Amino acid sequence: MKAYYFEGITAQLRQKYASSQTLSDWFWQETVAAKVMLSIKARYSDSEDRVLRIASRAFIIPRP
Repeated sequence: MKAYYFEGITAQLRQKYASSQTLSDWFWQETVAAKVMLSIKARYSDSEDRVLRIASRAFIIPRP
């Protein structure tokens, strides 16, 4: 998902040389997608359902 956002913003703003850190900061701080992903992580990271717990901790949010 982040890749689609990154491609979109670089094409829209013609920032082909934006650093990965700049793009990552923009994504996590300013997009609805990031807010949804963080909400999913918060909701399911302590779930009793093992699959939801693993997905929310490892696969959905690969953010440090």
